[in-house]
Amino acid sequence: MSTNRIIKVIVIEDETAIRDHIIRKIEQTASDFKVIASAFNGKEGLQKIIHLKPDAIFTDIRMPIMDGLELITEIRKLMPDLPIVVLSGYNDFDYARQALRLGVSEYLLKPLTNEALYQTQTNIRRIVYSKFETIERKIISSELSGSLPPTNVPAYFDNSFFLIYLLGIGNLSNYMTLNNRIHFFEQCWAKFNWEQIIKQLPLQTLNWWVIDEKLSNQKFLVLSVAPNKDIEPEAVTRVLHSLLIQSVSPYPVSIATDYSNSSNQGLWDTAQKLRLAFEKGIVLGKSSFINNFDPQVPEKPNIQLISPAFSTKISSLLEPLKNDIIKKLIFDLFDAWEVAEFPQRLVEKGFMELIQTIQKGKMTTLQVNTMDLESLLLEQVSEAIDFKSACDRVWNLIDSMLLVTTHTDPSSEIADKIERYLKDNYVEDISLEELANRFNFTSAYLTKIFKKYKHETPLKYVINLKIEESKRLIVEHPSLDLKVIAEMVGYFDQHYFSKVFKSMVGKTPTDFRLEHRK
Repeated sequence: MSTNRIIKVIVIEDETAIRDHIIRKIEQTASDFKVIASAFNGKEGLQKIIHLKPDAIFTDIRMPIMDGLELITEIRKLMPDLPIVVLSGYNDFDYARQALRLGVSEYLLKPLTNEALYQTQTNIRRIVYSKFETIERKIISSELSGSLPPTNVPAYFDNSFFLIYLLGIGNLSNYMTLNNRIHFFEQCWAKFNWEQIIKQLPLQTLNWWVIDEKLSNQKFLVLSVAPNKDIEPEAVTRVLHSLLIQSVSPYPVSIATDYSNSSNQGLWDTAQKLRLAFEKGIVLGKSSFINNFDPQVPEKPNIQLISPAFSTKISSLLEPLKNDIIKKLIFDLFDAWEVAEFPQRLVEKGFMELIQTIQKGKMTTLQVNTMDLESLLLEQVSEAIDFKSACDRVWNLIDSMLLVTTHTDPSSEIADKIERYLKDNYVEDISLEELANRFNFTSAYLTKIFKKYKHETPLKYVINLKIEESKRLIVEHPSLDLKVIAEMVGYFDQHYFSKVFKSMVGKTPTDFRLEHRK
């Protein structure tokens, strides 16, 4: 909980000495409770409550002009959730019953004991802090999204200072490419123990919030910090980055921050800078953090990823088709891009330009319009775990465009297309009916031709892909949790994954890992 919150209290009591005693006790028992006003009777108290808007009130029952029960009735019309503590020197069951019926938080007998008051303040603090949290979250969320903030902004909040981080799991994406992976990223975010993460950061945090971003693989982390304090923001970012990577490895994690303290009115401008930083700075398949990003810095000259000479060379190899040579040239190009660490958005443009070069060769049998092709490309890239797997996915797409129409058995070509689709989407929950609808065949015919040329059914083929990929992950990432590996290949039930793995491999994933551990 934040240490900069004060709970404002009004005390209503007609006996001056008793009222002063109650005020002293409230403030002595809890330093975050501040009595901002007091009143002699219910009528005077109601006027001050309406004007000062306290977080809680302590009121006597028997008072002149307007007694406690009348006061509570009026308060409930205006402030249904305001915590009310009734104080009474009368151990009267009827008063207690009526007060509780009106929704008071506590009914305490005078004289107050320290134990009873302490417990009451603890209960009030829980209620009020929860309300603070709701209001603050609404303020921050609205500021980050550029919408109108709530009108009841607490005064202390306007004087707060914030450090803002944009966090991302995996690669850059968009709404369409994330539609099928929302559940996956929900599980990824659930792995973070934010309370523990914040405690390990090398700075004093007054409060913090994790706010959803527009895309499911991104979130904002907003830290409220004391002003005029020495902060080493780079050290904070490095620790935060390290803690996040531990939980979702081998997926990349990106962080963008501008290192400047901001008031809540400046959240929108900062958020926009960080979003732009992600778009321009994230490298495909690589964890990184982007600091001190200034969108006013002049753009670098446009980088040409594919030269005219390279395009001409590829085109010359299309007729007659020299697939192996084309593949080597393309992967050599991909290797150069990886070494140069070009931003993901630039690499995506390079992928698309390469595909369009193949399309212009007039040797393709894949009839897809440019918009659908670009959407398919972005989906494949966004789901890749690293740069290599992204390149493999793009090559599979290119390879499907290199099928020569002449002297090709149509059913063989269909089987090849199904195979490529399964390779690209095996992580998803693919049914035979879905395949049949996608390729416009009956499920029986589709299974028949696939088995004829690939020697097994489509669903068995998918299982083999999942198990082979899980074997690779187990060997190459010996510290990665088997549950995470199961999820990465599309099995969200670890017990079922182990059962399938053993039936295919002859041993459990655990035994397989032990056998291949170096």
